[in-house]
Amino acid sequence: MKNIKFIVILAFAVTIGCGEAKVVELGSLQQRGGVYVVPETQKPYSGKFVESRGNVVIRAGSFKNGKLHGEITIYNKDGSIIGMVNYKDGIVQRGSFTDSRDGKKYATVKIGQTWMAENLNYDAEGSKCCENNPANCQTYGRLYDWNTALKACPSGWHLPNGDEWQKLVDIVGGDKTAGAILKAASGWNKNGNGTDEFGFSALPGGGGYSDGGFFDVDLGYWWSASEDNSGSAYRRRMFYYSDDADWSISLKSRLLSVRCVQD
Repeated sequence: MKNIKFIVILAFAVTIGCGEAKVVELGSLQQRGGVYVVPETQKPYSGKFVESRGNVVIRAGSFKNGKLHGEITIYNKDGSIIGMVNYKDGIVQRGSFTDSRDGKKYATVKIGQTWMAENLNYDAEGSKCCENNPANCQTYGRLYDWNTALKACPSGWHLPNGDEWQKLVDIVGGDKTAGAILKAASGWNKNGNGTDEFGFSALPGGGGYSDGGFFDVDLGYWWSASEDNSGSAYRRRMFYYSDDADWSISLKSRLLSVRCVQD
């Protein structure tokens, strides 16, 4: 907590200028077409910044030529770190991972932890393609019941628990806005696309029943590893008609999408 206070004081004490070390409050810059500039000169800003709400820092990092660059740290209201996101010239950096079990390659992204940036498409026993259409597996991944989902991620990866899902959602702004930010920029019905600002690229994989049939094919459901007291399991859900990324429970026999997170 002491470190956070130091950052806040520094941000307000150092003004924009020609000094070797400068830290500016994000609100003192202007945004011009996605580039942050120094108001007095209109030149793209390079250097450290903090973004604060009141006297609380919520984000800190650096700009290069007016765009986010390097490791950006996101903070809780109490000053603790939620996580970090890596940028290069304003773009979140994505990696890749190849599943040795079947050779499938997945995009990955670090948003606090390293996540697969695509739904899992491993052909585990009992998993299904939405509407039994193999083309849907290529786009949306496969659907799994909860017990299968717990074991479906490749070695070195796991099904995220409720805390890990919440950490992801908190980094991108909280339950009420995370859907808009985590959803892919295309692929959602009825103008329900997101900004995909962090490269998570969530798509609507729908859900299914173990004994046949499918539901909500234009929504997205993702299992967590966390159970509730009734014997059901928690899932994260996103909608085409809402910015939410809500938290609800589902029968473990239902078939939902899986996002794996690195151990």
